[in-house]
Amino acid sequence: MSLPTSIKTFIDESPISLVAHDKGSMSVSEIQAFYDEEVKPQVKDAHFGKLAFAGLLMAQNYIWEAHEIVQDYEDVEASWWHAFMHRMEGDYGNANYWYRGVGTPVYFSSLLEAVQKLDFHTEASNVLKWQEWDSFKLNDMISSSTGDYRDELHDIHRLECLLILKVCYTKATQG
Repeated sequence: MSLPTSIKTFIDESPISLVAHDKGSMSVSEIQAFYDEEVKPQVKDAHFGKLAFAGLLMAQNYIWEAHEIVQDYEDVEASWWHAFMHRMEGDYGNANYWYRGVGTPVYFSSLLEAVQKLDFHTEASNVLKWQEWDSFKLNDMISSSTGDYRDELHDIHRLECLLILKVCYTKATQG
């Protein structure tokens, strides 16, 4: 299942910062209204619906509001969002802790495939040579990145956000 165009557009227009300092262009109430209009009518599984909402919050850099949601769950997807949120916080050690809890879900192979379609010209091109996804290496790369290298890593970060959201949306709407 693919994401509806409205959700893809939402993600494309969201900052999804590597390290979230400023909130996005939307308020929490606007994000809630978007969720209520575009996502909630399709939701059959409220748990994954909440995780999809957490992803929309993270896309607009409302990491602490998203954290309030994901910390209440123990499944892989919640841990993945939790890890992603701590990366956005700039707390790479805590992000790695949560990525250990994520393990190696089947989703990582599709993330690697999506990333390997990108065209990089900096040290980020090392990711294109990976045989399997490594969130720990990515966190290390992000923590020490600057300039164009950082911009290319941001592209990977955005793809990961989109994938987690797609997983949660799919599970929410299939029930």
